[in-house]
Amino acid sequence: MKLVLPTSEEKVQKDILLSEDEKELNAFLNDRIKHLKLSRKKVLGYLDVDKLMEKADEDTRIRDFLNDTDGKGKKFLFEDELAGWRGTSTFVDLSKENWQANIASNEPFIKMMVALSILFDNDPKYKLSAGGVKFQAITEVIRQLLDNSWKVQMSREQLKAFIFDLAKYPFAVGRTFIKQEIRTINEIVEYDPLTKEAKEEEREVMDFAEVVRKRLDPRRTWLDDKAKANDRSSINDWCFEEDYSYEQLEREFGDTKHFKDIARGGSPAFEIDNDTGEERKPSVDTNTSGFTENYLVQIYENRHHDRLVARVRLQDGWVPLVNDPLPWDHKELSLWTAFWNIRNPNTLYGVSPVEIMRGDKVLKNQIKN
Repeated sequence: MKLVLPTSEEKVQKDILLSEDEKELNAFLNDRIKHLKLSRKKVLGYLDVDKLMEKADEDTRIRDFLNDTDGKGKKFLFEDELAGWRGTSTFVDLSKENWQANIASNEPFIKMMVALSILFDNDPKYKLSAGGVKFQAITEVIRQLLDNSWKVQMSREQLKAFIFDLAKYPFAVGRTFIKQEIRTINEIVEYDPLTKEAKEEEREVMDFAEVVRKRLDPRRTWLDDKAKANDRSSINDWCFEEDYSYEQLEREFGDTKHFKDIARGGSPAFEIDNDTGEERKPSVDTNTSGFTENYLVQIYENRHHDRLVARVRLQDGWVPLVNDPLPWDHKELSLWTAFWNIRNPNTLYGVSPVEIMRGDKVLKNQIKN
């Protein structure tokens, strides 16, 4: 397989004819997902979860010179702590390499994350016990599958990232699913040492089906607005978004009906109006500088209607790629979510340690010291 840029013809998105069922599906998803996004801005009638997450990012941000100074030279007044002379300050140019530290070490947050990492790494095992003698054999099989997923699919690191989200945001979220990849690879079957020429052949390889536990970005995941704390049955549907490259899109959805009609070049840039939830084009198209292929994919699951839907954003709108029943025998959502401290029994958005520390200088000093 050669590495080549797509041709100009491959970048032209042609019209994709959707069936009436697909149009109705899009209409339902457009309305439902917009509702999920807007409802998170007024949880319990007053709580804007999106702003809470933005505030958490600000509270835990390490100051960056390029962001704080726009890469331009700026001078600030610093006291000479090394010399120990009180009242003696000099101007320091931050654009030079040897400027004094402009990084605020967010020690309470850093210490909390280090402590969580140590606790997590010191307790690597899980507990599995058979419900009876006849289940001992299958329990051991499940244990081996879990061990393999823990190592091969790095589910353990995903769980660690999930715990970090718990400490920072009002909630953390992930999903469990079966992953089996079929890839086309190239093998060298002949090689001439004189001419240095090699003959390659393509063949397909199928990976083992693995149980994957994946942490998702809470900022790009929207849960049922009727969901309650510690009540899984109250969550009927949910949605999340991810960015795919063309290769990832082909690997996961290459056998779907509409994939062959998807042009190269990625999804168009658009923004969501905070008040109405409607899409709008930004003043600057982020997909025009250089060759980028970021395709926006939405995954939606509905427990009551037993549906799993995946769709991709193209120039003229959303194109459904998958519309199937939930693929698991138990017919439950693949979602798993949790919070650190309960905020209200009627919502699953809790209170994180970062939010608790906000404005509490005494608590911050206790953690710092």
